[in-house]
Amino acid sequence: MKDRWKDNNVDLSLLSERIAQFFAKRQFTTSLKGGGDDYVVVAAPKAFHGIAEKIKLHVLGSPDDFSVDFIAGS
Repeated sequence: MKDRWKDNNVDLSLLSERIAQFFAKRQFTTSLKGGGDDYVVVAAPKAFHGIAEKIKLHVLGSPDDFSVDFIAGS
C-alpha cells in the first residue's frame, strides 16, 4: 500500500523515527536506515502478533511531496 502527501512540510527524518517508535512500543524489533529524502523502517515481531513476517515502510521524497510505501510480507 502506497500513500502520497503533498504540501505538508513534514520532517521526513522525524516522521521515520516516529514510525519506528510506533512499532517499538508494540514490541517489534525495529531498524531505521537512510537519510535526506529516502528512509527505510523495518519492524519484525518479537512475539506472534498475528504477523509472522517483517514489515517494511519506505519513506521517500521531499518535505512537501513524499510517499510512504507499506510492505507487509505475503
